[in-house]
Amino acid sequence: MDYIREAEKYLENYKRLEKSIENLEFELGKINMSRTSNNLTQKFDVSGVRGSRNDADAEMQLLKWTQLKAMQTETQEELNNIDYNLKYVSLENGCEFYGKLLKMWYIDKADISEISYEIKYNKSKLYTHRTVIW
Repeated sequence: MDYIREAEKYLENYKRLEKSIENLEFELGKINMSRTSNNLTQKFDVSGVRGSRNDADAEMQLLKWTQLKAMQTETQEELNNIDYNLKYVSLENGCEFYGKLLKMWYIDKADISEISYEIKYNKSKLYTHRTVIW
């Protein structure tokens, strides 16, 4: 298993994961709006007899909401894991700027000039050592 390539994939997909959370929040909001506007929470038959159209709609909405919420939680956990690892890599002696560098290069797509300025490292040295650092 190529751990470096796997880590690169996670970092390169960070923005997509953030966008995914935004989309999931939007979808959850739509369900919440339809649930309150259609009053789906109160359309379950109080007699306990299932089978009406309203019950099926409410159940479907609830199932969809539950699935979307689980996906949102899982995606947020992935982002939190990436953030944690970026902080953790910077705790190693001599690697204090690695987390920031990796975030700027893979997530923010900053160019080498911006990175060298931000981490206060010589641009030519950073370019020369880029294969060691990233």
